[in-house]
Amino acid sequence: MPADTTFAANAKTLLDPYRLSLSQAQQQLRSAVGTQKIQQQLNQICSPNSRICRHRRIGDRVRINVIALYADAIEQTFSDPRLAGRPQMTPEVAQNTSRLLRQVAEVSRTAQSPIEIYDSRGAFIIRYRPDLGGFVKH
Repeated sequence: MPADTTFAANAKTLLDPYRLSLSQAQQQLRSAVGTQKIQQQLNQICSPNSRICRHRRIGDRVRINVIALYADAIEQTFSDPRLAGRPQMTPEVAQNTSRLLRQVAEVSRTAQSPIEIYDSRGAFIIRYRPDLGGFVKH
């Protein structure tokens, strides 16, 4: 289109809003692709047939619910080992808990989004915060 026409002048005024819209659409696409990848990774951690955990998205948050045995194991992992009355973890539960926590941290870092872990009754246990590089209890 010739530069000295009214069409060119009108096009110039529309260029910035179009660039902004394109940038927003690209960001939304990246977010959707990222969400899909996270969903696939979470399905590997807590598959639909898993006896240990279930996951779901609530808005932009990811929530994992674990069965009581693993909720207790996670609580033990992040509490003072000198506390009395702690049941002994089996090697299998300890190994599975460690693997679960590593996988949650990896997915959270990849997604740059916190992942929260709750017990089967819905009580909060812990959250991985990629911005802090670790698990927090608040």
